[in-house]
Amino acid sequence: MPRLVSTFALRSMVLLSLISLGLNPAHAANRVARTPGQSAPSFQSWMSGVLPSQPSFAPSSPDNWLGGAGNWSNGADWSAGEPGSGSDVFIDTGNDSVTLDVSASIDSLTLGGASGTSTLMDTDLVTLTIAGALTINQSGTLTFYDPGGISAGGNVMNAGNMTFFHGGLTAPNIINSGRISLDVGNVNASGTLTNSGTIAAQDDVNGVGAATIVNSGTIFIDSIASTGDLINQSGGVVSARGLNVGGNLINEGSIKGYLERASRFSVAGELTNGGTIDVEYGSSFSVATASNTGTVMTGAQSGSNSISISGTLTNEVGGVFAIDGMNDVATIGYVNNAGSISIANGSTLQIVSSHAPTTALPGFLNSGTVLIASDGTVSSPLTYSQTAGQTTIDGTLRVSGHSNVLFSGGAVYGNGGTIEGNTISNAAFNMGDMPNTIGMMAITGNYTQGANGSIAFDIASLTSFDQLNITGRASLNGTLFVDLLNGYVPQIGNLFDIMNFSSSSGTFSTTVGLPINNQEHFVLEYNSTNLTLDVVAGPDDQPQSGHGSSYYEPYVSEITDGADQLDNFSSPGATAPEPGSLVLLASGLLGIAGVGRKRI
Repeated sequence: MPRLVSTFALRSMVLLSLISLGLNPAHAANRVARTPGQSAPSFQSWMSGVLPSQPSFAPSSPDNWLGGAGNWSNGADWSAGEPGSGSDVFIDTGNDSVTLDVSASIDSLTLGGASGTSTLMDTDLVTLTIAGALTINQSGTLTFYDPGGISAGGNVMNAGNMTFFHGGLTAPNIINSGRISLDVGNVNASGTLTNSGTIAAQDDVNGVGAATIVNSGTIFIDSIASTGDLINQSGGVVSARGLNVGGNLINEGSIKGYLERASRFSVAGELTNGGTIDVEYGSSFSVATASNTGTVMTGAQSGSNSISISGTLTNEVGGVFAIDGMNDVATIGYVNNAGSISIANGSTLQIVSSHAPTTALPGFLNSGTVLIASDGTVSSPLTYSQTAGQTTIDGTLRVSGHSNVLFSGGAVYGNGGTIEGNTISNAAFNMGDMPNTIGMMAITGNYTQGANGSIAFDIASLTSFDQLNITGRASLNGTLFVDLLNGYVPQIGNLFDIMNFSSSSGTFSTTVGLPINNQEHFVLEYNSTNLTLDVVAGPDDQPQSGHGSSYYEPYVSEITDGADQLDNFSSPGATAPEPGSLVLLASGLLGIAGVGRKRI
C-alpha cells in the first residue's frame, strides 16, 4: 500500500527545508522553484498554513500645515492632504491660522513652532479627537467653541494658550505651563494634572478635576476636585468656590476662596500646611486631621466662617491658627499647640471630642501661645492643659464636666476674661495683658495655686490695681508678687482688695514686694472671703524686690485684636522676659519670708 503524506506534514517539510537553506519563508515564492502553473501568490497562500501569523500596523505619518490661513478641510494646504486617523499633525511654521471646519480624528497634534504665531480655531459643532498626544508650544494658540471640547488619548502639554467656550479638555495627564482659559468649560485628567502656569475661569460654571493635582502656578476657578491628593507647592495659588480633595491636601502656597463669595473646602484626608489658607465671606473648610506650620485664618475680610477638623489639629512651632471673624466657629477634635492660636471678635473654638474617665488626654494641650481676645471663646468638654508658653484670656476659657484648667508651666495673662472651670496653676499668673499693666480676671470655680506657681498683682493707684475674683474656693501656695507702677506711693491706711473667693485655705509660702519705703509697707491680710493688701506704718524687714528687679514674668507678645494680630502675635521663640528676670534664680527668693496675717 503506497505511503500517504499529509498536506500539513508536506508543508512542514518544505518549511524546514527553506530554513535549512537560510531562506526567509515569507519570500519563498521568489527563491524556490515552483511546479509549472503554480504562481507565487498561490505558493504563499499554501505556505500560510504553517507560517506564524504576524501583526500588521498602519504607522502614523506626519502631515504638516504649509503655512498661512485656511481651512482644515483643504487638503492642498497640507503636506500629505487633509489629516486623518493616522496623521501626526504639525502646525508650526510660525505663520499659521487654521480653522477647523470639519470634525476630525487624528493621531497627534503639535501646535506652535520656535517662533512666530500658530493658531487653531474651530467653528461651532465640530469635534477634534486625538488618539495620542497634544502639544502646544509657546507660540501656539488653540481656541475651541464646540461643547464637545477636545479629547486626547495621550498626554497634553501646553506652554501656549488654550481657550474653551462651552467645552473643555480631557486627557490622561495634563501638564500646563502656559494659560488655559475656560468659559463654561472643564479641564479633566484621569491621571495627574500638573500646573505651573495659569488655569483661569471667565464665569461661574467651570471646573478642574484629576486623580492628582500638583500646582505651582495659579488656579482661579469655580470648582476643583481631586480623587487623590492635591499638592499646592510654594508659590502656587489656588482660588476656588468649591474644593473637594479625596486624598490629602499638602499646601506650601496659598489657598483661598473664589472672588468675594462663600466657598466650600472639603478634604477627606490630612491637611499638611506650610503656606496660607484663608477662609472668608461665610465660607467653610473641613478636614479629617491637620498639621500646620504656616497660617490658617478666618475673618480677616468678613465673618460667619467655619473650620471643622474631626481629628487632631497639630499646630507646630511657627504655625498660626487664627479664628478672627465675627461669629466664626472652629470645631476640632483635639488641639496640640506649639505655635500661635488666636480666637477673637466674637469667634469660638470648640473641642468636640470626649473620652472615658480613665483617659488622660487633654482636649487642648498648649506649649505655645494662645490668645482668647475679648468676646472670643475656647470651649472644651476635656481638660485645657498648658505645659509651657502662654495663654492670654480676655474672653472666655471654658471646660465642662469634671475637667479642669491645668497651668503646669508658662504664663497666664488676661484682662476682663473669665475661666469657667476649676483651675490649678503652677504657672506665672498675671492680671493684665502684659507685664506691669492693670487687669481684672474671674474664675468660675475653684482656684488652686501649687508650690511652683506664682501670682502677681500690680498697683497703679487707689482705684487702679489688679484683681482676681473666684466664685469657689482659693487654695493658696507658692509665691505672691506685688509691684507698684509708675512711681505710685500709697498712703498709710489704704487698702487694696486684690482677691475675692467664697472660702480659702493655705497661704503663700513666699511674698515679694511688700516693702514700700522706709516709712510704710504692705501687710497681706488673709480674710474669710478676700485677700487684701493693707498699707501700714513703718519699714518692713523684708528686702525690697519686685517686678523690676527680680521677678521672672515670662511674656510672649502684646495682644492685638483681629487680623492685625498676625503681625504681632508671635510663636514661643519670641519670649521676652522682663529685665532682671534671671536674677530670681540667684536671689535666694525662697528664703525671703513675707509678712502676712490670717483673719478668720
